[in-house]
Amino acid sequence: MHTNKLRKKIRPELILKALTLLTCSLLISSCSSKLRISLEDIRAAIKALNYSESASLAQKYLESKRPAAGSPEWIEVRLALAVSLHQRQPDTKMDKVKAGEFYDELISATAGKPVQATILLFRARLADQVDYFGDNPEPGIALKC
Repeated sequence: MHTNKLRKKIRPELILKALTLLTCSLLISSCSSKLRISLEDIRAAIKALNYSESASLAQKYLESKRPAAGSPEWIEVRLALAVSLHQRQPDTKMDKVKAGEFYDELISATAGKPVQATILLFRARLADQVDYFGDNPEPGIALKC
């Protein structure tokens, strides 16, 4: 008789809600630990030539940490993202266009800084090469760099 009263008090929908809340909290805690991306993680992915991973990590880093534009941290992560999109395979027009935009943004943000020369070389190389079907070299952009 005692178990019948207990069964009536514990409704299946309450059990389902409790399990759902538990599952959600476990997912949130596992996701938040994945958001702890460091500069070393991005550097390691680039060193391993895993440009898809480094692009993803750099994008998540910028979204979660939001370093100040023009800061050394922002320049490094933004450059990592640009290089990753530039080098990622298979080549797509969107990746190359975004890489070019990021290089142009970095060139403006690094005026007078030694890293600007490296960024100019990457930008010129991107403009000069044919990356995907239908792409054409852009010698005018390459010569400006």
